[in-house]
Amino acid sequence: AFSGSHQDAIRKGFLARKKERAAHWEVPYLPIDPSDIGREYEPIIRINSQSGKGGVAFVMEHDFGYHLPKAMHPEFGRVIQRKTDAVGRELSPDEVMEAFREVYLRVTGPLALRNYTIETRGELVSVRAQVASDGQEISVTGEGNGPISAFFSAVAGLGCPGLRFETYEQHAMGSGHNAEAVAYIGLIDGKGVMFGVGADRNTTTASFKAILCAINRYISDDKV
Repeated sequence: AFSGSHQDAIRKGFLARKKERAAHWEVPYLPIDPSDIGREYEPIIRINSQSGKGGVAFVMEHDFGYHLPKAMHPEFGRVIQRKTDAVGRELSPDEVMEAFREVYLRVTGPLALRNYTIETRGELVSVRAQVASDGQEISVTGEGNGPISAFFSAVAGLGCPGLRFETYEQHAMGSGHNAEAVAYIGLIDGKGVMFGVGADRNTTTASFKAILCAINRYISDDKV
């Protein structure tokens, strides 16, 4: 399936089947389960210039375990659309993942998290963090109703005072000692939402990294 609408229907069919634990096979555009004839699922969704955000989200979830928030699908879909237009051919799942790393996971500056402490006083949470800003370490503090809002309050003024917290989602990847948390943070200004992604074995650190990723992309004007 190359068509964006077909890819989205297949993706939704798989999600519904998993959620409802259906006894019978009912997935749009797939009359039979490929595994019944010894075929894999990977070749079903193919990414080229015709593909839509649903197909890209399917590849990220099915092949790599990243459950991108629905609000993030258009943004990353544009990243892949731009890449397929540039190369003029179909992208492999590994190339889709590489684009995701490049845009979200390898954002290194101008802000970087060095260390932080969290203090709780009743319903109020305060965060003191050491953040590298253009190579120089600074200390920032913020308060909120939880660690995430407190950290955002602490760093929101570092080059992007107009940003507001819009959306947050998190999920685990892997299990046991190798499990990681992946956090997705959407920050908004008058022009739209900018997403950041953070991954770490510590769920709070993953969220803080996601906030800084979104802010760094905003500062660098990484519009997609």
